[in-house]
Order: sequence, then structure tokens, then C-alpha cells
Amino acid sequence: MTDPNKNDDVREWLGAYLDGELNAECQTWVENHLANCRQCQIELEDLRNLSNLLHADPLPVSLCSADQFLGQVIERLPEATDHSPDPVQPGMPSPTQIAQKLDLGGSKPGMPVES
Repeated sequence: MTDPNKNDDVREWLGAYLDGELNAECQTWVENHLANCRQCQIELEDLRNLSNLLHADPLPVSLCSADQFLGQVIERLPEATDHSPDPVQPGMPSPTQIAQKLDLGGSKPGMPVES
């Protein structure tokens, strides 16, 4: 039976092993352990499968800027009407004020910046 403490030590190195980031001595140590430990072999295979999935799913071609994102959010907010309740409770900052605090841009074009 494999020492559980040694398994924990090896598990810490499996990601680096998979990525080829270990020096020769550490690589040999991990490979020697893997040769006799089915549990760590399974964990390494799981990491390999996850890595393959992440590499197979490409990133979106373009990500929008913070200003564009804020504009998209603001466009989706319901418009206030005379009979609708105030979406912002007294004392609570508006979405624009929150965006300004987070430095996400203050408004979308044509919209006044609240102060």
C-alpha cells in the first residue's frame, strides 16, 4: 500500500509534472511514484483530461472593454416609469456611481453621469 502522505506530496507536483516544469530529479521522483501508485496515476489522467478540455475550448475571439460591458448592462436595465418603484433605495449608490467607484467608466455615451 502507498503511503498517503507521499501521495499528498506527489499530488502537489502533478500539475508541474504534466506541464514539464519539474527539474530532472523531481521528475524522476514523481515518475517512480507513479509507476506504483494507481491513485496518483488516475489523478494525473484526470489532470491531463482537464488540460485537454481547457485547450480544446478556445477563448472568445474578442472580449469587450469595461466601458462596453457597462454600456451593455445599462441597456438591459428596465426604464423607470412614474408608476414603478425607485430601483435604487435611499442611500444606495446608483449603478453608474458603482461603476465610477470601480473605475469601469461612468456612463455610456449620451447618458449623464450621476454625482
